[in-house]
Amino acid sequence: MPHSREALNLNARSVGLYYLVRSLSITPAAAIDGLLWNIAPQVPFVTAGLIGLVGTLVFIMTVDERYAS
Repeated sequence: MPHSREALNLNARSVGLYYLVRSLSITPAAAIDGLLWNIAPQVPFVTAGLIGLVGTLVFIMTVDERYAS
């Protein structure tokens, strides 16, 4: 299926925006992890597990099954 130049440009911008947001969210993660580790060594792992669980639940509730596979 041929794509127009505008559609390809939009797709490239979307991928670029994704990686920008991803990088900006990952960059402070090490510092935050260090602060959580100072509370107790288990806290970063529990926090990561809870965030993963919330992400999984959001995915289950919001993604249409036909697009999930």
